[in-house]
Amino acid sequence: MRKQMEEQLEESESIKQKVIKEAEKRNEELINELAKERQTIDDLKKELGNELKSASIQIAFLKENSEKALKEKDVLLGEKNAELEILKQQFNELNENHNDILHAAHLTESLIVYMVVKTFIVYIEGSGCLYVFCFIAISITEL
Repeated sequence: MRKQMEEQLEESESIKQKVIKEAEKRNEELINELAKERQTIDDLKKELGNELKSASIQIAFLKENSEKALKEKDVLLGEKNAELEILKQQFNELNENHNDILHAAHLTESLIVYMVVKTFIVYIEGSGCLYVFCFIAISITEL
């Protein structure tokens, strides 16, 4: 019986050693997997850091460009406003000139009517009054 117990003890030790070896092997595999995952995490952190730096540079560049664009827009807007003021002034001057021309045209028209009437009165006493009257009527309608 003692021998049987010793054999069981040896067998138990053998099983224990196998279990320990398998556990150590599995432990090494888990440690290697963990190391790989840590390396992957470190690589991802490094990549993310590089992308953040790149994004920061791009944001700074875009901010600078947008500020320049806003300044240029303000300058162009100021120039366009100045041009608009000049055009308004020119329009007002042209409008005044147009009004002056219309006034002169009305005065000229009145003068022509006056001259026609005066001519009619002068020629009504003469021999060709009917002819002059027709000419005057045609001239007035053409105006």
